[in-house]
Amino acid sequence: RADFGSLITARRRQPAGRKSRQSGQRSSSSRVSLEKVLGISTVSSSSLTSDPNSGLIAYPAGCVIVLLHPENNEQSHIINTSSKPFTAVAFSHDGKHLVSGESGHMPCVRVWEVGGGQVAEVQSHKYGVSCVAFSSNSCYVVSVGFQHDMIVSVWDWRKGSIIASNKISSRVLSVSFS
Repeated sequence: RADFGSLITARRRQPAGRKSRQSGQRSSSSRVSLEKVLGISTVSSSSLTSDPNSGLIAYPAGCVIVLLHPENNEQSHIINTSSKPFTAVAFSHDGKHLVSGESGHMPCVRVWEVGGGQVAEVQSHKYGVSCVAFSSNSCYVVSVGFQHDMIVSVWDWRKGSIIASNKISSRVLSVSFS
């Protein structure tokens, strides 16, 4: 298991305004913007994916998904507002969407627009999501729960409904549609 944590470089912005109580400096509220993430948190190969159309690379670093543009070494980020660490990511075949799984109690599987926000979510696992994938037509998502969950679920993410779910007997580290 590779887990380098997520060393996050951030810049504090202090708008002009009221004085801070501690230092006497002017500050109404400090805003932090994420510039760059150094590191990766991964449990298996299902935590690293690339879009074959654009070359964009996605990987988790704690509760952030890093979208790396390798041609210019720039990053954009998806931040999990539930503060649960991401464990699995996969691009849709057209590269317009990204599916993610997370760890922790009652984790979600979420679909994101690349360069946009969250568009769908489902909660069908109890302990964590080990791997996710889009179907070849990008209409369905499959997710597999952690070892103690042992559930595979297929859902129509546009309708938000689980169409199939079953218990499995072996640990699964990656999944794909054929």
